Amino acid sequence: MPPAESFAEVRARFGRLVAADPWAARMPAVIKAVPIPARGRWRLRAASGECCEVIDLPDEPWPMLARSCGEPIEVFGEWSPRGFRPLSLVGTDASQPFSSAVVAQAA
Repeated sequence: MPPAESFAEVRARFGRLVAADPWAARMPAVIKAVPIPARGRWRLRAASGECCEVIDLPDEPWPMLARSCGEPIEVFGEWSPRGFRPLSLVGTDASQPFSSAVVAQAA
């Protein structure tokens, strides 16, 4: 798994990708951030204070918040102009999707 990048690094890498391939719509990335529930919209907040929207999840990402315990966690997902789609947590069982079925395993 590649190391976590800052939002600025991910945005710059995505910019280079789009410059090379104007049809690119998303890109894999690992970020280290804290999941933040905010009035129906979820965000990931980096240590720098920057936030990005969490997008395209079938369920609310409460298991991600439970696993983080309010601390920064490394999240693998897809970066796009609309936001970040988390797919798995780095250092955990990557086969576990973000769903209410894994809440009991968060501890």
